[in-house]
Amino acid sequence: MIVGGSQYLEGSQKQHRKLSREAHTSYQLLSSATGNPDVDKFSFSEEDASHVLQPHSDILVITMPVSGVNIYRTLVEDGSSMNVLYLRTFEQMDIDARHVRPFMKPLQGFTEDYVNSKG
Repeated sequence: MIVGGSQYLEGSQKQHRKLSREAHTSYQLLSSATGNPDVDKFSFSEEDASHVLQPHSDILVITMPVSGVNIYRTLVEDGSSMNVLYLRTFEQMDIDARHVRPFMKPLQGFTEDYVNSKG
């Protein structure tokens, strides 16, 4: 979820929808080169960008292993005002619901739909 829309895109909702239809998803399986998370980093080459419409404000969503649990749909983005973990993530990590703090404001997604959060 991203609150408040993109800071990079300007224009009408019609233009945003058109760009969304043109977007595509790429799946790649990457493994740690050294097994040391302090050394391994994500990096992208000019060749990687050759299939990307420029200028872009594309997001990166990954599955990330944390303490033996795969955290799915992890958003990697430096400008978002909020970080979202799904309830299933907390359950998989054996984090009790009493440790989740209430957040009683609806969240707005990419399609401008609103979702109520549990914490």
